[in-house]
Amino acid sequence: MSILFKIFASTLAVVSVVNAGELLNFENERDIIRGSYIVVMKDGTSSSDLKSHMNWAANVHHGNLAKQGPSRSIGFQFSFDIGGWRGYSGKFDNDTLNAIVNNAHVKYVEPDRMASATVLKIQKNAPSWGLGRISHTFRGFKNYLYHSSAGEGVLAYVVDTGIDINHPEFEGRAEWGINVVDEVDTDEHGHGTHVAGTIGSKTFGVAKKVKLVAVKALGKDSRGPDSGIIAAMDWAVKHAKERGILGKAIMNLSLTGDTATALNEAAERAVEEGLFLGVAAGNNNRDAINESPASVETVCTAGASAENDEKASFSNFGSLRTSMAAPHVCGVAALLMSSEGIKAQEACDRIKKLARPAIRNPGNSTTNKLLYNKSGF
Repeated sequence: MSILFKIFASTLAVVSVVNAGELLNFENERDIIRGSYIVVMKDGTSSSDLKSHMNWAANVHHGNLAKQGPSRSIGFQFSFDIGGWRGYSGKFDNDTLNAIVNNAHVKYVEPDRMASATVLKIQKNAPSWGLGRISHTFRGFKNYLYHSSAGEGVLAYVVDTGIDINHPEFEGRAEWGINVVDEVDTDEHGHGTHVAGTIGSKTFGVAKKVKLVAVKALGKDSRGPDSGIIAAMDWAVKHAKERGILGKAIMNLSLTGDTATALNEAAERAVEEGLFLGVAAGNNNRDAINESPASVETVCTAGASAENDEKASFSNFGSLRTSMAAPHVCGVAALLMSSEGIKAQEACDRIKKLARPAIRNPGNSTTNKLLYNKSGF
């Protein structure tokens, strides 16, 4: 428990406020961004209520800064509205935070925290054994078989470090969406481009006709705040709605961090709104129930398997969906959505139904099913 949380817990114990919110905390504080918070409003809060509340909070914040003098507290950063799940994030001084926590419209306040991309071990110019494996019921095949629709008509949002959208492997099917983490609209790390390539590049992609959208929420160090990831999901839902493709859109989140309430609730709401979410289980060799957003019941969480069909030594485990990396799962979701005409909300169940019982030693309470793209072989 942080010193800051102890201070506010003590304050809240002596100040009686009807229907006040709650200040949450993390057991592990290593990734907390000091002074930064995510504020989630109570269910039923309208967009006008949120606007009025934020105006009130801004006045409180400015008033407190005027009394305290120069401060690093900068106020609001993002506001969220994912299908009626509303809130905002910002950096606030202690007095402002205390007032926000005690506001009757606030459900809870959670410290903002840094999430990280899951580590990808990249061997340049290596054959993709994974493609052959997901298109055959037995291992040992190198050729990749897939339906000719190849994900056509499906839009994939890659929430990551960005995408090199001009890379020839994407054949003009990749576009830049939004950047919520810095001012550099390109992939300075490579993780996001690799993930996008696994989903839909012409050579190594699972769904070779899917369209890709770069949603940059992680910086060149492959890290980014939960608030930015939530803002990225919020943008993607609105973008899909504007294009009229809710139900035909997927989102890949190859990133992870300790369990966070706000991030999990945002992911849940994105699925409810009509996006398929493929999420990495994580690389810490622990139960994915301890990770966000991997612990969300309605997302399609994927662990990694090795070429011999055993759980990869680094992969997390648990009773959370099929075994294989998240970009492969997203690619198969795109294939099924284009070839079978199923909706995004149906894709995860369809993937689980098609998956083959092939994984050996999967881990405690973990499915032994391996991703399969219904090639017929």
